[in-house]
Amino acid sequence: MFIWELEIEKIERNTVFFTNGTKRKCTKKEIEVLSTEEATDLTTQRDLLLNAIIPDILKLLMDYNIKKWDIQAVIQGVVWTYNENFNIAVWKAFWTYEEGVHTAYFTENIRMTDIKKFI
Repeated sequence: MFIWELEIEKIERNTVFFTNGTKRKCTKKEIEVLSTEEATDLTTQRDLLLNAIIPDILKLLMDYNIKKWDIQAVIQGVVWTYNENFNIAVWKAFWTYEEGVHTAYFTENIRMTDIKKFI
């Protein structure tokens, strides 16, 4: 079994151990969707993900009986929320996060010494 081009040695709970000595935490769904019998390229990995997640998203839209008019707003809201959470995580990692301050300001406070910790 593989995830992308990495051969799976074993899976323990939500950690996948690869034969090259690396490991990666994955969700159950991620392992189910992305593991394949042969190595794949990144395009194939993305296709596997999209083929699995789009029907789930469409079912959710159906469950909420979303109008065509509202789909773009829903998608924009999901993208905005994801990006906002991603940015907060990055800024918390750099210790520049401040509660109540707009996230646009956090990157301005990241110093070279902060960046050096990660490279």
